[in-house]
Amino acid sequence: MEMNYPNPIMPNEGSQEFTVLTALKTDGSLTPLESWQRYGIYALSQRIGRLKHKYHWKIEGEIVPIAETKQKFKRYWLAA
Repeated sequence: MEMNYPNPIMPNEGSQEFTVLTALKTDGSLTPLESWQRYGIYALSQRIGRLKHKYHWKIEGEIVPIAETKQKFKRYWLAA
């Protein structure tokens, strides 16, 4: 089911949401490990949730398995 998004709102500069959004625009995608290593943001999924629901940004993601393990991670990107 397609969600109907109103016009996106820019988060406050200096906020974690602003940092994540800037990274998505600059790098194309972001994983929890990258957000922790680069920006010190541990709870990427919560920042993504706020960007989607409070600020109305259309963000998609996929679960990616790690080769030869049972571990998985999620990669996020801005939807077109």
